[in-house]
Amino acid sequence: MRREAVDPSSTVGGVVVPEKFEGMLEPIDAVFLSRRNARKGHAVDTIARSLKKFGWHSVVVAARSGEVLIGNGRWKAAKKLGLESIPVLRVDDDDRTAIERMIADNRLGELSEWNDDNLRDLVESFGGDILSDWHMGDMLEGLVESDDMAADVDLSPPSLGSAPDEDARVFIEISVQRADLDGVRSALATMREAYPAVTMRTLR
Repeated sequence: MRREAVDPSSTVGGVVVPEKFEGMLEPIDAVFLSRRNARKGHAVDTIARSLKKFGWHSVVVAARSGEVLIGNGRWKAAKKLGLESIPVLRVDDDDRTAIERMIADNRLGELSEWNDDNLRDLVESFGGDILSDWHMGDMLEGLVESDDMAADVDLSPPSLGSAPDEDARVFIEISVQRADLDGVRSALATMREAYPAVTMRTLR
């Protein structure tokens, strides 16, 4: 299979732009966030981290009016990174089609499931830290089967050098020896009394 080469020198604001997107670049303020978007809580810091690390692999989709139909989170992340231009695909949707396009895009990603066997193989091959930047630490304990996992708590999530979004969820991964599991559960239950919004899940 032929792999398209991406020229690392083709960048905008330090973010790689594949050649196929170069002709779609527009000033970021030529499009605007949709007030009708039914999705909220975009993980802007995480999307920005992905843009910096991998570049643009999806474009922002906007109506001719400039309303962003797909990629509101990417637009916010680009703004956070100080980008002046972003790749935009313009579509000629009527109003109903535009709304349906937004809803479909938001929903379709939720309909797929993880293949735990394949994900476990990837973790065992590349290490658990491959998940850490992408809010997947809560899955790690259930994937890596080990009876002698050392206690390892990291309370410092990756940062872009600024405070995280207040409405973003922060995942803290805790791995413990099985003999200590009951004690850790008790401590976490006490913490939850003080912080009711904390959610906990034990994976085996």
